[in-house]
Amino acid sequence: MELVFFWSDIKHIQKAIGVNFYPEYHFEYMEDKLTLERTGILNIFDKEMDHKRNVTAIIGENGSGKTSLIDSIVDVVLGLNNFARYTANYIIVFCEEISDKECFYVYTQLEGKEELDI
Repeated sequence: MELVFFWSDIKHIQKAIGVNFYPEYHFEYMEDKLTLERTGILNIFDKEMDHKRNVTAIIGENGSGKTSLIDSIVDVVLGLNNFARYTANYIIVFCEEISDKECFYVYTQLEGKEELDI
C-alpha cells in the first residue's frame, strides 16, 4: 500500500495543505469535497521495481512547515495521539494495486463531518 494524498489543517503553519504523492492522479480537497483526476503522467519506474514506484521531494523555505507536514503524516499513519498538536482534521489516501486495478483507501477525521463527499 502506498501513500498517495494527504490533506491537513496544520496548526503550526496556520493553513490547510494538500500534498499529492502519486504522479498518475491529482487529488484536491476544496469546499468539503475530495476530487480525483487522472493526470496522464506515467510512472517513470519499471513495474519490476515495485519498491520504488514514486519519488517525492518536499522542499520549501525554513519555517514553511516541511517538518510539521512530515510529523503530521507520521502521527496519523502510526495512529499516534501526537497529531492533535499539529492538526485537528486530516484526509489520508492510500493506493494498492489488486489484480492490475488500483484501489484507493480514504481515511478521514474532519470536525463536524460524518461523511466525505467524493
